[in-house]
Amino acid sequence: MSGYKFLTCTSKVNSYIPVPMKLLRSKLGSTTLLVYGLLLGRATLSQKNNWTDDSKRIFIIYPISQISADVGKSLSVVKHCLKELETEGLLVRQRTGFNKPNHLLVRVPEECLLVQKQNIRKPDDKPSSGWNSGF
Repeated sequence: MSGYKFLTCTSKVNSYIPVPMKLLRSKLGSTTLLVYGLLLGRATLSQKNNWTDDSKRIFIIYPISQISADVGKSLSVVKHCLKELETEGLLVRQRTGFNKPNHLLVRVPEECLLVQKQNIRKPDDKPSSGWNSGF
């Protein structure tokens, strides 16, 4: 097979579609999962660019016609997928005004989010040196 290579330890994959494993076991259809993966991929790009609304939530602007072209499905199929994602609670469409593009807010299952540990330093109860202050 020409044009394909095996992954190695130093390989970097430049574009992929992220889909949380939990959603693979959901009742969502395969095209809906593909659309969700595209939306989530765009959301991570918006995250890097700090595209947030007034509530500090990441949003994307992704016209339905572009999603349709990217997925290779008709507009009506993509609209159905978006509605399915809304019904499942994975997508919120926010109108921004007349003749302005909608903001799409992508939601992720809570258990799929990585929680960053914060370094909380506790006050020292003991002297920092090895000296014993008591007799």
